[in-house]
Amino acid sequence: YETDAARLAAVAAFYMAVENGTDAARVAERAVAANPGSSAAHQALGAAHRLNFDLESAAAAFAKAVDADPASVSALRGLA
Repeated sequence: YETDAARLAAVAAFYMAVENGTDAARVAERAVAANPGSSAAHQALGAAHRLNFDLESAAAAFAKAVDADPASVSALRGLA
């Protein structure tokens, strides 16, 4: 579980759904650490930062998500 970036990103999405940006960011950071090449993990981190109104960190995370998967429409939208 701790090394499964997809599962950690899903847990982060749960925390975002209940508007708990602090825990969402904490779990999303673990997802990125588990798989730094995962666009989904970086997107989860970007969304968590955005929920916490940390827009610079959100933009940086979405930029990394686009780097990981340039064709990802959701990553590109997050960056916009």
